[in-house]
Amino acid sequence: MTTDTDVLRRFRLRTATFCMVMLVAALTSCAGQADPPLGSTPPPGQPALPIGTVAPQYGELPMDHIPDPASTVPWQLVRVDRQENRIYLSASSSGCSHPNTVRVTETASSIQVTVTGTGGGDPCSMQYVTLIGYVQLSSIGDREITGNAS
Repeated sequence: MTTDTDVLRRFRLRTATFCMVMLVAALTSCAGQADPPLGSTPPPGQPALPIGTVAPQYGELPMDHIPDPASTVPWQLVRVDRQENRIYLSASSSGCSHPNTVRVTETASSIQVTVTGTGGGDPCSMQYVTLIGYVQLSSIGDREITGNAS
């Protein structure tokens, strides 16, 4: 004798089986060709995809001309382009001083870079702010780049 519980149990089993079959079919049809394993070469006729390549769009950072800034923010050197005479850097802060401008002091042997910050307002919001870009110089040459790098 079949009870309502048995009928319900069979219905749920059939529904679950149907859903699994449909899911497998959908995933198989959407997958197309499988990606080659990392480090392998692509099949002939297909272009190689750069893995882990990030090329952000950098903008020129505003210069600071205040004689004595209220605060400075640690920065990280991203790269130096000696042909274009650009110093690429990033500065981040999660404190009350947000990076917003760059100060450059040049001598014959070095270039000192300082990222200056301003308060985010009162009260301190502790937002995480990142400044990414480059400093354009007339000439870098072989000078050492120094500053409050982190």
